[in-house]
Amino acid sequence: MQEKPKILIVDDEEIMRSGCVRIVTEMGMNVCTAENGKQGLSLVTHGGFDIVFVDLLMPEMGGMELLEAIKNIDEKIVTIVITGYATIESAVEAVKKGAYDYLAKPFPPETFRTMLKRGLKHRHLVMEAEQLRREKEKNLLEIATERSRTATIIKCMGEGLLVTNRAGQMVLINPMAQKMLELKNTNLLGKRFKSQLNNNKLETLMFNAFQNGKTGATLIREEIPCDNGIDKCYLASLAPIHDEKGEYTGTVTVLNDISNEKKIDRIKSDFVRLVAHELKAPLGAIEGY
Repeated sequence: MQEKPKILIVDDEEIMRSGCVRIVTEMGMNVCTAENGKQGLSLVTHGGFDIVFVDLLMPEMGGMELLEAIKNIDEKIVTIVITGYATIESAVEAVKKGAYDYLAKPFPPETFRTMLKRGLKHRHLVMEAEQLRREKEKNLLEIATERSRTATIIKCMGEGLLVTNRAGQMVLINPMAQKMLELKNTNLLGKRFKSQLNNNKLETLMFNAFQNGKTGATLIREEIPCDNGIDKCYLASLAPIHDEKGEYTGTVTVLNDISNEKKIDRIKSDFVRLVAHELKAPLGAIEGY
């Protein structure tokens, strides 16, 4: 349930204040009054008003000074000038000080109601724009936080990660992939992966995944040895990336170091062969006996 709008009337004429209060009350809104600029400024400081009607000529503090002070306190407050000495010059100056519009005394009640409704509509638009701005800033902050979190996760991954776009250009390569492939050139973003990854078989697999991605979603998983003679072996998993419309947008490649697993498999095979060889001679003798 929305709160009632809060209106402030600042005018040194009691009759004017009483008339405005009666109209605002009939419209079902909350209203306060001040008989000079200083009282008005004090109320604005503690009040949280939606619209403030300000008389230009008042004792102690003039309307122009009050307009400027209100703008400094909260520029979203809608201020409307009411004066019996309205001129083009005074209207322009009042707008420069932050006034939304002005009413020339004397004015009929209907004119005041129309001006009040227009001011409230403007206030609503201003507050709505402020809310949208805050939501946008919040969303941008959340996006920035999520990007930072994602970048940290990718950077700290124990697997190598390479991502190419639909043109075959590198758009992401994490530090682990650079370490696995022993890439001396770390500035690969925007370049085609061909002849850049220091591994012919991996480039062939990526090219195949690139071609398959245009025709259908195909997952490729294959072991690739290290081309530089080092006893290393990686498991490459390649898959195409598609957008929400199903269109091909690129390829993602994940590298897992399986060198230890391959080494254990070799040790296991060697052990089995050794045991078989050592048992063959005595078993043969026993069988012959």
